[in-house]
Amino acid sequence: MKNIILVVAVGFFLFNCQKKSNMSEVQSIKEIKENQGKDLTVVGTYKPVSLNQKPGTVEYSGHYKIEVNDTLSIVLLPPYNSESKRPTDEIQKFEGKRVKVSGIISDKTYMEPPSIQNAPLTLSLPCFTEIKSIELE
Repeated sequence: MKNIILVVAVGFFLFNCQKKSNMSEVQSIKEIKENQGKDLTVVGTYKPVSLNQKPGTVEYSGHYKIEVNDTLSIVLLPPYNSESKRPTDEIQKFEGKRVKVSGIISDKTYMEPPSIQNAPLTLSLPCFTEIKSIELE
């Protein structure tokens, strides 16, 4: 009987550990909003993104996103950040591939630095504000 209880307890512990580690992988904008300012992880496809707001115009300028699913894509850093244009070696390594990215995500993409004096132009597209790591999935 003690062995059965021990096996059940260990199984329950392992199940909860697995569940907690998966909880950090974001799948929706709702999860991003609920976890603002926290380290989050997303898994998706590394793709170029057009930040041009003119309808019908697609213009790639070195900015990339992680496409998590059909309803969620996350830009890699806001365009005003000098590091938002991704390095050539990173693009060659990851473009079109499934990657795992960890960092802090905002529910909006700020096109210019936020300030008290001026409300910046934003896009309704989530954006990493800090990237801790990018690796192949």
